[in-house]
Amino acid sequence: RKKKFPAARRLLFDAMENPALALRAQELLVAMLAKGNGRAAREAPSGDHLNRAVELFNKLHHRASGQLFKEYLSFWPLNETALWHLALSYHRQHHFDIAVRCLDLALAVTPRNLVLHKQKAMTLGKGGLWEQGIQILDDLAKTHPGDPDLDHARAEILKEAGQLETAVQAYESAIARNPKALNSSRSLAKLLMNMGEADKAEKTLKTAAKAVPGNSDVMTNLGLIQLLNREFEAGWQNYNHRFGGLMIDYFTSRHPHMRNVSPDRFSKLWDGKSKCKKLLIWPDQGIGDEVMFATILQHFKPDFPV
Repeated sequence: RKKKFPAARRLLFDAMENPALALRAQELLVAMLAKGNGRAAREAPSGDHLNRAVELFNKLHHRASGQLFKEYLSFWPLNETALWHLALSYHRQHHFDIAVRCLDLALAVTPRNLVLHKQKAMTLGKGGLWEQGIQILDDLAKTHPGDPDLDHARAEILKEAGQLETAVQAYESAIARNPKALNSSRSLAKLLMNMGEADKAEKTLKTAAKAVPGNSDVMTNLGLIQLLNREFEAGWQNYNHRFGGLMIDYFTSRHPHMRNVSPDRFSKLWDGKSKCKKLLIWPDQGIGDEVMFATILQHFKPDFPV
């Protein structure tokens, strides 16, 4: 009522995290999307604030990035990039109900955005509302037949519902329609491994590697499966691709002091003899391995100062 719309929107975004206020907060946000900004709300600058939020999101700092996205959206509430990332930040924190509300806000801005509808279906599925998610996909399939992303989304929901065999078929359908659908190939391989079908999982990733040669994430996952299958020579060789893929973002997110770590930094590993001023000791697996292998650092005595 005082026309302090950015401040009001900021309070409403926070209120969406309160189950008792969430529905009303969403309704008010939809009602006042452009108020107080008008044309400027659609001409939001990218700017350092949004870039920083996206950077934190990519580094898996979802809570911190979510706060920045909400601040940004308080002033520019029609920005699809910020709305999309805010929804995903809640999704990845397993706050699926809030993520769905954020997706509904984004759909209020761009109601025909197919990607938003697919994400809403998968988020509903993750939250246990499988039938609602499948219904959205069924409706989308009527107007977008043959879309491999719909098959992938269906597989994700079926997997959450425990319908594993049907999920496998949906993943296979997505891959058949788009052999370069690496998300489907990786997800199918992981599901097959959980089902005890290691040979089929390896075959799936080998097919993906032929479709998209040199993809580091595919090769890393293939290497892990080969190591489990005791194919050590090929397994270690493929596992070395991990330095070029998503694992770098994962580990740098857990170790914020690691900055500017990029794949080219791993083009040459230390041979144990060459002199150098700095060495990066890489946390290759989880915290358990870090604790275990840190015990051998006391034996690390190079013949030059580090």
